[in-house]
Amino acid sequence: MNLYSTLQRGLVELPPPEDGPVRMYFCGPTVYQRAHIGNARPFVLGMWLRNWLRHSGYDATLVHNITDVNDKIYEAAPGASAELAARATEWYLEDTRDLGLGMPDQLPKATESIPGIVHFIEELVAAGHAYAAGGDVYFRVAGDPEYGRLSGQRPDQVEQGEEPSALKEDPRDFALWKANKPGEDTWWESPWGRGRPGWHIECSAMAEAAFGPVFEIHGGGLDLVFPHHENELAQSRALGHEFARIWTHNGMLEFGGEKMSKSLGNDVSLRNVLDTWGREVVLLFFMTGHWRKPIDFTSRARTALRTASRSLASGSDSSTRSTTTSTRWRPCRSSTTGGRAATGTSSTRGSSCSASGCLRFPAPTSTSRGCGETAKTRALRRTGGAPTSCAAGSGSSASTSSTSPAGRGSYPCDPRAGLRATTCARGAPRPPRGARALGDRACGEV
Repeated sequence: MNLYSTLQRGLVELPPPEDGPVRMYFCGPTVYQRAHIGNARPFVLGMWLRNWLRHSGYDATLVHNITDVNDKIYEAAPGASAELAARATEWYLEDTRDLGLGMPDQLPKATESIPGIVHFIEELVAAGHAYAAGGDVYFRVAGDPEYGRLSGQRPDQVEQGEEPSALKEDPRDFALWKANKPGEDTWWESPWGRGRPGWHIECSAMAEAAFGPVFEIHGGGLDLVFPHHENELAQSRALGHEFARIWTHNGMLEFGGEKMSKSLGNDVSLRNVLDTWGREVVLLFFMTGHWRKPIDFTSRARTALRTASRSLASGSDSSTRSTTTSTRWRPCRSSTTGGRAATGTSSTRGSSCSASGCLRFPAPTSTSRGCGETAKTRALRRTGGAPTSCAAGSGSSASTSSTSPAGRGSYPCDPRAGLRATTCARGAPRPPRGARALGDRACGEV
């Protein structure tokens, strides 16, 4: 298996299963409100990857952290940050559990990892890679000649996104430990005074607590490449640790071209999406895009989700019916639709097909056109019934008679229309196994 790694700027091959375990650390959420659907993407990708690796014979382990002490939590609940973080953590675990993919092997919390974090910082200070100032501790970016190796950032143009501080030796330096400030209701004792950890050091410490100084895969959203993952790598490499060998970054969920985030206020909660459409539809939505590319959660995408939800429900309801009493419609591909074409068609696409690749298969209504359906066959379909046999050829085929479903009449079948039929006449190509597995056969389908 090959995975694209941001660090190597290319594909990196995983060793075979017999060569040892695959240890994975995927960055989790900062918990201060209900997770949005975009937060679920790294979780889903991590679970899919772990489960696939295990199915393929690997000894795979996934660690997914919870950041439950952070500036955003203090701002969201002044004086009650610990209570909010605990409640939001339970929301996240409940919502991700309802995706039905299982759960990570470990879910460490930053607040439960403070001793290890403090020890990690002490080592950096002792090695000269960090310094204490006014109760804070900062990492010396200038001491790392390879800083920027992951993100491609030029060291002379780095901006950490932190509040300016006169305590820093260099504006590029970033906080490992922050002194307790008025209004912050959680703190821990340390050699530098009462305070709490910075964001980046938490993940270095938790990842190495789980796996040691080296592991195979580090994952997270593309927005974490800089500064979060760049700083994680700098911290661990400063102590001579190899840290993660492969860095995978998934594309962001966007809302009309803009990154979806809780801070921007354009998020849709995972809980709401699950309750509205169900987990199968959510997972199907994540499958519609390459894992490293963004997915746009537009109104069109939400309409597709609603249709897919109805289709899944109707498909479940109709699974016990005879296949001769219903008609299925093929997905289509043309130069304009991007889906698979019905046999003999090149551009016909109806309202039952989505422009993003015909992801849904609802039976067309009396006023809509099926995928690959012609005007002639639509008119015939509107008279009722479904074909039970047809001949291959130009379309003026053998007609059904009293054998039509439920005695609803008969009409000719055009094999180019993509209509599903129960049997095909001699000479008509047999449908592939995938079509037969659906319970129907396509006349003249190849």
